[in-house]
Amino acid sequence: MFVEPWHDLDKVAGRVAVVELMDKDFVPGVLAGPGAAGQGKQVGAARDARRGAALHRRSADLLHRDDGEDRAEGVDFLFIDVAMRLDRDIALIEMTGARYHADQITTARALPALERAKANGLDITAGVSIHHLTLNEFDVADYRTFFKVKPPLRSEDDRQAVIEAVASGLIDVICSMHTPQDEESKRRPFEEAASGAVALETLLPAAMRLYHSGQLSLPQLFRAMSLNPARRLGLSAGRLSAGAPADLVLFDPDTPFVLDRYTLHSKSQNTPFDGARMQGKVLATYVAGEAVFRRD
Repeated sequence: MFVEPWHDLDKVAGRVAVVELMDKDFVPGVLAGPGAAGQGKQVGAARDARRGAALHRRSADLLHRDDGEDRAEGVDFLFIDVAMRLDRDIALIEMTGARYHADQITTARALPALERAKANGLDITAGVSIHHLTLNEFDVADYRTFFKVKPPLRSEDDRQAVIEAVASGLIDVICSMHTPQDEESKRRPFEEAASGAVALETLLPAAMRLYHSGQLSLPQLFRAMSLNPARRLGLSAGRLSAGAPADLVLFDPDTPFVLDRYTLHSKSQNTPFDGARMQGKVLATYVAGEAVFRRD
């Protein structure tokens, strides 16, 4: 279903179309090298490359700038651009019949196109990270680099919209977007700092914020965090049924604690939740019926 992601950037100012394919030989005879640029015939080649690359996995938000400039300058066209690119990808799905997963839908403007595509019976699913469900652009404050993720954190209106989309089932998957970064790469100025945050150990307590606020129920959370991802990948996991793998997590949704990033087991400790008051702790984890973790 998925191959390597591809990148496509339309430079409106110079009216130059540029296509970069991770696998330059994916579309034989279209690109002589890793990219094509220019007008006229070159733009036509870029269009053909896009059609051929429809089978490549990509994120609807992949091309949104992550340097914070859009928020600082008040530029809004980038969010419109996200929706336009999703519309284009959906058109490609209609032409090719490709199975498609948009791994990061984080803006309200992208949701109508996703809803139309599903209503038209296209084989499309979508996901969102736990960070975009529980944090917003104001959490970045004075450009704190531990809150620099990709795509960047959105407005509160966007956050509320994607929460509602998860609740309705329009967005199928909640992922951790676990992206470890070393300490030095996060201690740089905001524009130079690496994007990403660790999230494996904070996924559950962060999700419990949505549960305790009454925005998502436990069944809705588990559907998006376990059942739907397994179904999309054709796995028998993610469910409690006879013959299914006994992969289980025992947890207390109410246990309060203050997160200390230095207690995380991850080698990297770049979390935006450092010092945050949270609820929900994993007590034990079982894989194929065998206990692989127990909290002391």
